[in-house]
Amino acid sequence: CLKYNDFEFCGNYYKQVKGTAMGKRFAPALANIYLIEFDRKAMTGFQVKPVMYFRYIDDIFLVWPNTDINQINSYEQFLNTLIPGIALKIKYHKTYIDFLDVTIYKDQQKLLTRTYFKETDTHQLLHHMSFHPKHTFKGLIKAQLIRYKRLSSTKLDYDKTCNILFHSLYNREYLHSLLRNMKQEVWFRNEQTTQTNNQNGMQKENTQ
Repeated sequence: CLKYNDFEFCGNYYKQVKGTAMGKRFAPALANIYLIEFDRKAMTGFQVKPVMYFRYIDDIFLVWPNTDINQINSYEQFLNTLIPGIALKIKYHKTYIDFLDVTIYKDQQKLLTRTYFKETDTHQLLHHMSFHPKHTFKGLIKAQLIRYKRLSSTKLDYDKTCNILFHSLYNREYLHSLLRNMKQEVWFRNEQTTQTNNQNGMQKENTQ
């Protein structure tokens, strides 16, 4: 799998001479092993060290200790010398940054999060007039709202995210009342569940 991966393309047969086969179950783990030394040097090898450094597959999130743009650009050049063929492009901002499906933003001395939608996201969920069991539609909406709740540090962020989704769903013939009720249900039910779990955890610690 690592040295003798062959494949067919347009009627011709090829042997892959670099990297590993796409779609293999071990590929993400192999990539992480391959990048262990890269991560170590990225965290400690430069003259200025990131305050935070996290990598998810091929996306990296880091917090820089100052606002020196020249220094950040030098760090980018440093990263691009670590492994030949691997090139990174650093995107930075003083108050917020988009990472995967989350926007991390600074509020005074705290880092908060809200849901991030790519520009290509059209929110084309299942049309409400589609011939599916009724519980399917509620399940789709609830799954999205739970994700928004988990990614939102504040209810204001949660409400704004829900409104973006609902604007698209109105055109797909979802009822306003259904969306409004599920929005409230997910936020407050999850709040109660979180508080209950925290209380149970404290009681368990006290008992031990």
